[in-house]
Amino acid sequence: MIFVPQYKLKSGMKLASNIDLNYNKKSDAFLLTKGKILTEKNINKLISFGVLGVYIEDGRTNEILDNRFKKESVLAIKTIFDSCGNTHRILAKNTIRQIEKVSEMLVRNIKKNKEITIGISDLQTYDANTYLHSLSVTVIAIAIGTELGLDRTQLCNLGVCAMLHDIGKVEIPIEIISKPGKLTESEYDIVKTHTTLGAKYISGNKEINKDIYLGVISHHEKFDGTGYPEGLKKMEIPFFGRIIAVSDVYDALTANRPYRKPVKPSEAIEYIMGGIGTSFDYDIVKAFLKKIETYPIGSRVWLSDGRTGDVIKGNPNDPLRPVLKIIGGKEEILDLHNDFNLKNIVISGIDYNYLINK
Repeated sequence: MIFVPQYKLKSGMKLASNIDLNYNKKSDAFLLTKGKILTEKNINKLISFGVLGVYIEDGRTNEILDNRFKKESVLAIKTIFDSCGNTHRILAKNTIRQIEKVSEMLVRNIKKNKEITIGISDLQTYDANTYLHSLSVTVIAIAIGTELGLDRTQLCNLGVCAMLHDIGKVEIPIEIISKPGKLTESEYDIVKTHTTLGAKYISGNKEINKDIYLGVISHHEKFDGTGYPEGLKKMEIPFFGRIIAVSDVYDALTANRPYRKPVKPSEAIEYIMGGIGTSFDYDIVKAFLKKIETYPIGSRVWLSDGRTGDVIKGNPNDPLRPVLKIIGGKEEILDLHNDFNLKNIVISGIDYNYLINK
């Protein structure tokens, strides 16, 4: 299946999963059900309910997160955020165990296939909120950690850290968090306190590993020392913080936000690559590039020279330039990375029309 944003949906596309009426609550009520062929009426219904996009059947299966596990994980994260927001106390032992279980499951799913890459369909959904962001950041962070050779215990701790990285936002006024426009300087200063506020929820709790605490407080530090809260530089920034910094920015850019629409994965990757040495650690970004799937195998893309092709193989060292099979007219294989004659040709977008049942 592939995630298709709302504005790209067309009649004839087939839903690959149920669309819940409320993603954050246990409910058997669905807006639309798996297998439904979309019509203009269905699409307008999705728009009226504020649905940002849906999973469409493309013949592939999601290897990392099925919809049930994603929903259960989001509910576990929501429970933790609600607990902190309501009690303003450090995390209880049973709530910590909840997210540890989620982290352990994610580590198992990602480690069972070391060659697995993370695609936008593994991360995005038809809703957008802090809990889903935390889950997506966790998936990316664990994938990066796997590539870096972390052991299972380290990966599980990294997963917990990623799920808790934004816990301090429960103390930030909702009108600031959900503001549709640009924040004022004073509002941004308030938002920046979420790293230290989050660390306070964790500090003193014997159930939490020190690396988790350090990752939460440092995930907005930048490699050149211009980040916050302490302006740490390079290797002064804790390891988990450096990993989550990359994961956080990628998901933030590719997800829907109140103040802007998501950018394409390729644009987000270019942004992160451009931040090596200033915002991000080179080794972390290198591992990230090997685990992220910009153009899923089987997806159809447009080229800058007007041709259309299907992605048949990714390139872990250059995810923006995969191997393609040209369709329509003369069929040929193009390796955008290794063929010097193709350096002036780039992928200009994803063609979703092939998903329409005719």
